[in-house]
Amino acid sequence: CADHSPPPLTPRAVLGAGAMGSGFAAVVAPRAFSFPRDHAAHPDFRTEWWYATGHLVGGGREFGYQLSLFRFGLEPGAPPAGRGWSAGHLYLGHFALTDLAERRFHAAERFSRGSAGLAGVRGDPWPEVWVEDFSMSFGDEGLRVRAADGGYALDLSLRAVRPPVLNGEAGLSRKGQAPGQASYYYSMPQLKADGSVRVPGGGEIAVSGDGWLDREWSSEGLAPEQAGWDWFAIRFDDQATLMLYRLRDRRGESHAYSGGTYVAPEGAVRALEAGEVEYRVRRHWTSPATGARYPLAWRIGIPALDLEVEVDPLLDAQELDLSFRYWEGAARVRGTLAGRAREGRAYVELTGYDSD
Repeated sequence: CADHSPPPLTPRAVLGAGAMGSGFAAVVAPRAFSFPRDHAAHPDFRTEWWYATGHLVGGGREFGYQLSLFRFGLEPGAPPAGRGWSAGHLYLGHFALTDLAERRFHAAERFSRGSAGLAGVRGDPWPEVWVEDFSMSFGDEGLRVRAADGGYALDLSLRAVRPPVLNGEAGLSRKGQAPGQASYYYSMPQLKADGSVRVPGGGEIAVSGDGWLDREWSSEGLAPEQAGWDWFAIRFDDQATLMLYRLRDRRGESHAYSGGTYVAPEGAVRALEAGEVEYRVRRHWTSPATGARYPLAWRIGIPALDLEVEVDPLLDAQELDLSFRYWEGAARVRGTLAGRAREGRAYVELTGYDSD
């Protein structure tokens, strides 16, 4: 069979490379979501990911974690787990664990074709997504995430507290004005975590905490004027949650198709448009390993919600220098919401700051 090399992985490649005329489906209108079906693969679309992040405590220590699984379609509609060596998809997995007690960050990658049992999506109605020894398995109570690399390991059960939240326009998240420049996007921002982590020198540690699942699929890339994005997944101490994505133009300014979703403590969902969110960078950090310069400390204001918060990393050095380079890590949040002091935890992703 043909040997497929990994695609050039940049923020533009991760979002897709253009559906129009490619044979892949385009995201052009809202759709009806169905669960658990939509936890599984959507092979008619070029690009898809399953993204779990969160915070854990156990043994007197605190951890942040990330497990991200990506599917890149090679042939429209190909089975998500091929037979033999025939592959219609490539799969990529990123696993990261932040050990705050030891001030250590570990990140690892798996890359495999969707064939010969190496990677894929299987199971009906509850799917399992795997890339070698990285996996997410969905069930009627939530999902299980597992990954291990180089003395670090993660094994968590994430129990769903609330149903999925549809972002954007009933799950259609527009990223640009051209036809198809959009994704189907839902989140599960309220997950309760229990399980274990393993770190070098610390053995296996029982942990509990929280989780956040983001799911997107699309076929189109970033608009030509877009250079990357900043993503914030914030969970407040009163159970409110806030997801924001700030698409950036090549001058570093917020793009008009940025947005977000606020979920109130009682569960009411409010979509946010780009003009409603104010961002100010308070501090940058330059990676000594790669030279990339990231905006790590932020002030975010949303006047319509009477919200103003500061977001700060729990550790500066949470850069993933893998097939593509980006910063993603655990953060704290402090400020005011609806006139009252609020605190919380966040995960932040910063892409397109590569100095190369």
